Amino acid sequence: MVRHYGCHDRADYLPTYPAQDGWIRTADSAVAKIVDIEFNGSKACNYKLTELGKIDPMCDGCIWKSKK
Repeated sequence: MVRHYGCHDRADYLPTYPAQDGWIRTADSAVAKIVDIEFNGSKACNYKLTELGKIDPMCDGCIWKSKK
């Protein structure tokens, strides 16, 4: 059985994700204020660019390794 990393063939990242941005307070309660944050990290696999990433058997066949 070949083991793979958690990123192997993962779904693409969502364009935004929910995050808490403080609280909405009333006289007798507080509710989390949720806002959408734009994903601005790298969506590409950067490990494949390293010497180890090029030969790592746990990356064999991964769709992200084959994408440019």
